[in-house]
Amino acid sequence: MAIRCKERMGCDEEDIQLQYLKHDSTVRPRDAKFVNVLKQAMTNGQWLKLATVFYVVEDPNEKGSYLVLDGNHRLAAMNAYNDDLTTKGVVQGRMISGKGSFFSVNLNFSFMSTISHVLLVTTLPLAVCPFTLNGHPSDLRCGPLDIRLASDRFFGPNGVNMSKREMQRCAIVDGKFLLSGANATYNTTEFPVFPKLREITGLLLVYGVRGLTTLRHIFPNLRIIGGQSLIENYALVIYQNDDLLEVGLNKLTTIVNGGVKIEQNVRLCFLLTINWKDMVIGEPRDIMINQYDARYSNRRVEVPKCNATCNVEDKSECHHFSRIDLYGQTKLSCWNSTACQRNCPYHKLANGSIGPGCAENGERCHDLCLGGCMVPNDKSSCHTCRHAVHNGVCHHRCADGYYKLPNKRCITRAECDAIPVTNATFDSVSVNRKLIWKSFHKRCEPECPAGFEEDKENPRRCKKCQGYCPKCCRGGTVRDVEEAQKYRHCNIIENHLELFISAHSKTGCISLQNTIIRTEDMHEWTEQKLIKAFGNIHEINDYLKIAINERSLYMFKNLRVIHGYKLWNGSYALSVDYSKRLRELFGREVKIENGLATFHHNPILCYDKITKFMHDAGVIQSSANVSHIDVSPYNNGDQQLAPRGAVGRHHPRANTTLS
Repeated sequence: MAIRCKERMGCDEEDIQLQYLKHDSTVRPRDAKFVNVLKQAMTNGQWLKLATVFYVVEDPNEKGSYLVLDGNHRLAAMNAYNDDLTTKGVVQGRMISGKGSFFSVNLNFSFMSTISHVLLVTTLPLAVCPFTLNGHPSDLRCGPLDIRLASDRFFGPNGVNMSKREMQRCAIVDGKFLLSGANATYNTTEFPVFPKLREITGLLLVYGVRGLTTLRHIFPNLRIIGGQSLIENYALVIYQNDDLLEVGLNKLTTIVNGGVKIEQNVRLCFLLTINWKDMVIGEPRDIMINQYDARYSNRRVEVPKCNATCNVEDKSECHHFSRIDLYGQTKLSCWNSTACQRNCPYHKLANGSIGPGCAENGERCHDLCLGGCMVPNDKSSCHTCRHAVHNGVCHHRCADGYYKLPNKRCITRAECDAIPVTNATFDSVSVNRKLIWKSFHKRCEPECPAGFEEDKENPRRCKKCQGYCPKCCRGGTVRDVEEAQKYRHCNIIENHLELFISAHSKTGCISLQNTIIRTEDMHEWTEQKLIKAFGNIHEINDYLKIAINERSLYMFKNLRVIHGYKLWNGSYALSVDYSKRLRELFGREVKIENGLATFHHNPILCYDKITKFMHDAGVIQSSANVSHIDVSPYNNGDQQLAPRGAVGRHHPRANTTLS
């Protein structure tokens, strides 16, 4: 970091020693108990922060010394640790000086042995050497990460090979973290370690990896999974890992959005001892858990007996399940036999709302935090921010002159304009091949909001539409509710749209050892999310194909016409099949300008409703024109009973009425 600033910013460097950093007692008193907690962590080798940041100001009374404004507890703990060494360690470092009054001091240290302690100190003058700070000044934000085929092959954004050393500096991963498909057997220690990584904003997928027995080695400090991207509504997916013995995400406290799916890991233990429900704070809250089943393995694997017993010495800080065991005690929640799931009274508050979490000493974090923090009531030490973050400090919103990125960071207009133009990803709905980020209405995003369009004279800005300016989008296939949200601003689908949203992704239940326990009815939530996703679509140029588990097609509340320029299977502008809960169609007239409609295997969708819709849509002149090939009279509405007094037939074979 110092070299980078020197080369790019023209800053000078000079040496500094730890002894010249002093406690500023006018800022805040020190908590001796918390200092001792940090010192013990260093002594026991549990201090895993390879870099820590101090904010300092020059001491007006002593030249060459600096008063610590933020980090006094850490400074005291480091000094106490040094004092305990038999031989004092050499403390040295490099300071980048400048004209600004405030400096970010980055201290990297390693424990060389029991008698030596080397502390490298680097400072960056924020006023003199400005560069884009990624969250907290010491944080390195990384793009999506993909480790596959081998434990030492890293792929970053757009499939670019990334160095192992660079990736291991990541504190935050913006996007997905995928660990999958290692084609050889490795030892757990051969996999990369991400000691600084505390947050994954997208999803975490661990799939088909051999030789991996625990995730504890890879993610020793992972606290938060954001779930901004999901797989079938799941933010954490651990699937078909034959050698995995425990999950081992001991520091994980919060899954902001999405659920958990852990299945077909034949040797996995300590799975039912984790309170996943407490960890998942957003929607959907699907939790699908199966501890082990040897039938799913592609190779012969010895499946040991799972003795999931928690033998934690100090149980006072452990989380307990609400259910009672055979001895009348609440059941302990633990990750393995010696590590329990930490209890935090401020994780979820008494009124049911999501709290800020706990600091390392168990005290309450600042209300702007989410998922915990390092220092209590300090909005600059949050593991992640609830609303917005600027220079490592959490805020309710970005200040005037700043624009909020999708990852909550606040940046200037100049920084937003400096984001490179990129090619649209394969799953993007944008009809533009190039994505140009725009600063508008306090946000920095690649698309203009509804009612606005890209300014032709300056594509980095948006301007208000003169009259109707529909937003055109590329269609595609949608397989889960969260994936559907990318269509929420779309008015015209330029090609086709296919919905295959299966029942299992919206059951809103916990599956434990193949036993289903209802936690809440998720169907209403799902319907509202689908209305939000598709409610603004007015036209579809080609065809619409649907196989869903909803009660109606009201999510297309503003759909007016399906043009049928290109047809599914050469004949159909609309296909609705295998929708087991579907009772109603669009709830409004939808015109089909070209092509036919087909309905099959919709057991409670009345046959008469189908033919009426087809007549109103202009597909048929009367019900007598309906072909059995297009609309089956045998598997549509065959499980629906006609209410008393109903006019007309609901199914050609059923005359049953409710009494």
